[in-house]
Amino acid sequence: MSSNEPANAIIIYKIALLTELEKQGSIDERDFPKLLSELKQRLGKMGHQINDNDNIHILDVIEIRNGKITLNEDGLKYLKIIKTLLNDTPKT
Repeated sequence: MSSNEPANAIIIYKIALLTELEKQGSIDERDFPKLLSELKQRLGKMGHQINDNDNIHILDVIEIRNGKITLNEDGLKYLKIIKTLLNDTPKT
């Protein structure tokens, strides 16, 4: 494992959450812990360990509105940047 692995895993975790919330639109705050657990399990199977204390790193991209977790403005901007970067990457 490289010294960047924990940071990389957190970035991957955040991107996975962004894309999942974009897909769902929003999620009931009671169901949010289950979503996080599922993401952590999926990433764990891919070799990316996410700990519960890593959840602090997702707070800057989400908001709670009327009992629903959604992407906030920063989350939407971050997602747009990621999509732009992925679309600008040459396909090989």
